[in-house]
Amino acid sequence: VGSIEEIRLARRVGAPPDELLYTKPINKPEELRFAHATGVRWFVVDSEHEIVKLAQCAPGANVLIRLRVSTKDAVIDLSYKFGAHFDDILQLVRSAKLAKLRPRGLAFHVGSQCINPLAYVDALASCRRIFDLAASENLILDTLDIGGGFPVSYVNPVMPIDRFCEPIAEALERHFDQCRVI
Repeated sequence: VGSIEEIRLARRVGAPPDELLYTKPINKPEELRFAHATGVRWFVVDSEHEIVKLAQCAPGANVLIRLRVSTKDAVIDLSYKFGAHFDDILQLVRSAKLAKLRPRGLAFHVGSQCINPLAYVDALASCRRIFDLAASENLILDTLDIGGGFPVSYVNPVMPIDRFCEPIAEALERHFDQCRVI
């Protein structure tokens, strides 16, 4: 979910609040407070500023740090706008921990209508490196959100989804067999 109204809609159709992931990376404090008061416990952040705000508005929340990934094969490139650079991620994990949040893992989005499954494979390799760096500091991450961006045939034909996902599934099995994948 990414807004108060989306939380309300999800709850109205019966979605348990502890299964909602608040993915909007820049929020007003009242949005975060509403989400937390409603029972949402999972949030995505990509900056120090949002970590501080989240700690004040949703203490103890589970946090996924959003990694900026290359999206040259996507129709809509989100990397210019969302996500932290690889070199900044570990510091954000540390900051979340110091702010008494629960850093649980990483999130990424390769961009909308990504036509190259290797964009996911590359992002997964980067995430594995970050998971390992965090573990070397005894910061254990256990969750990975691989976002969206899977292509569908709107105007141009695209690779069938089962074939598209084969290299992604192989990379997940290779790098994240003991991890919750969203």
